[in-house]
Amino acid sequence: EQIILTISNCSITANGIKTIPPTTNSLTIQCCRSCQWQKISKTVAALHQLKELVVLSCACCDELFSALPECTSLRTLRVGTVFPHAEKCNLSEETLLLLTKLRHLRSFTQVTEHPILDNPKTIKPMLVKSIIRNMPSLAGLRLYGFNSPNLELSNSREAIQTIQEYQI
Repeated sequence: EQIILTISNCSITANGIKTIPPTTNSLTIQCCRSCQWQKISKTVAALHQLKELVVLSCACCDELFSALPECTSLRTLRVGTVFPHAEKCNLSEETLLLLTKLRHLRSFTQVTEHPILDNPKTIKPMLVKSIIRNMPSLAGLRLYGFNSPNLELSNSREAIQTIQEYQI
């Protein structure tokens, strides 16, 4: 049985997240707010059948992602904004590096209101290199910025070409 759950437009708590069925496969948290994001992160990481997590337009900064490396079942992670003016939904470079510990992740997408890449030649090479090298199962990496160039790697051949092209 596949359980897909969406929580949107509300204030959420760790206790509220604990009521999510432990067999949930896909969780979307959209336009939500909380003062317990770190506790929520631990609760989400304990969902041992969670394969997909989508976090859109939530004022969670990095806190929601602190415990995610403990979620070994997670295969798809999408983080970002629905609207160009949503606030505090970007991940810091430190959190992106922490997420490289999600070694079984197959797809990672970050959509942000701020340009990630002002110019393709200014890709943060060590960050991309770390993501590619430390996430061996990653089949898709997408970094999008509104009004900016995007980075899409859909397979390891593209990753190798990107590493060579940008001298990562």
